Amino acid sequence: MAGSEPVRGNPQLLPLLAEMGGPAGSAVHQALACGLGAAFAEGCAAVVDALLSLAAQGAFEVGLLGREAGKLLRVGAVRPGRLAAACAELADAGAPRLAWAVLAASSGGGSELVAEARALVGLRGQV
Repeated sequence: MAGSEPVRGNPQLLPLLAEMGGPAGSAVHQALACGLGAAFAEGCAAVVDALLSLAAQGAFEVGLLGREAGKLLRVGAVRPGRLAAACAELADAGAPRLAWAVLAASSGGGSELVAEARALVGLRGQV
């Protein structure tokens, strides 16, 4: 997947899934992890909306989402800069702790990804 052309997919489905209620299963976590690497603004906005909704419901596991994103990073399906930008948008939307938790779980807590996200978000201190 690395080096391939970005695919738009159907990011508008993510907020709809989030609004259905109930806990998010593994497939939803995987879809959100893919969305965190969206190449297009509407995909990033959709995953941020979905994450904010799920967080408000307490309906997903940040660790699982981060691990799924980490797997996608390792195989090149998600680019680090896109994940960092999505987390920066999540932080800008009022959920900086959630953004850091996703980054920490996806990167093991210390990598270029975290440094890049720090620069994008402009936050200091512990992840």
